Amino acid sequence: MKKPPDKLSIQVTKVVNGLEMGVLSDGTAYFTGRALSNLCGVANSSISEATTAWGVDSKTTRLTKWLAAQGFSRDTLATPTDQPGVAGNVKYAYQEDISQLILEFYALDVGNPTALKNHRLLTRAGLRLFVYGALGYDPNNLVPPSWRQFHDRTLLVNAPAGHFSVFKESAPLIVAAIRAGLPVDDKTVPDISIGIAWAKHWKSKKLSDEFGEASKYDHNYPAYFAQAASNPQPMNVYPLRAIAEFRVWMEEKYIPEKFPAYIKGKVSQGLIPLSAAELFLAEITPKSLPTGSDDDDEN
Repeated sequence: MKKPPDKLSIQVTKVVNGLEMGVLSDGTAYFTGRALSNLCGVANSSISEATTAWGVDSKTTRLTKWLAAQGFSRDTLATPTDQPGVAGNVKYAYQEDISQLILEFYALDVGNPTALKNHRLLTRAGLRLFVYGALGYDPNNLVPPSWRQFHDRTLLVNAPAGHFSVFKESAPLIVAAIRAGLPVDDKTVPDISIGIAWAKHWKSKKLSDEFGEASKYDHNYPAYFAQAASNPQPMNVYPLRAIAEFRVWMEEKYIPEKFPAYIKGKVSQGLIPLSAAELFLAEITPKSLPTGSDDDDEN
């Protein structure tokens, strides 16, 4: 069996029905040790002990003896991976082949009823397709990454009743950026720039005196964003009565005066091509209404 790369990264991860699973950077599906233990209907220690034993002597436990007899020869049962947004913190992933084998052992060799039920389920669906389906993962990138990331953030960002969030109100600008071909990901997050500028404007103009105080609300990034390491994060939400004020500020102040500097900063970082940035800025600059004749005013 071909040995996998020493270190893979996690492409996407999620807890589904109490099971933490994901997809690695090579497209391989995986379960965490605890999720695999739950699938097999055994204590987490049963699999973790076999994992430790495998690195020392594959004949130590009944499970490791069985795996060796099946011809499994990888150096480790659990693959070390880089967690998104967690520098230096390793997560161990049980890739789809070893997960399927361990599940088969507990289902057919041990006869564990939970393992048997889940083995039948995953055999019918295929473990990789089961995980892809549970995560909504698109292996062919039929949904471009920027659209998927925007969609995933939209599902996570909400505001309490009577309030609005900068992210949701910035959606037209973000959609325009994606349509223009600009990358919108964990390195290019326009709403952070907008939120900082709006908060300064809110404070300098003392808008809370007119509209009421801004509040804090939990905000979460999708797990595969670098920013997810500090989830949940406090997000400013503003009284809904101020939404018109925000839109006027976006059109008259932020887009013409501040956003170009943000985009040019991304160009200098090599994240956005200069030509694409110029076309995008021209497209989003608000246009004036056409000037009509006096006769038009009467109609």
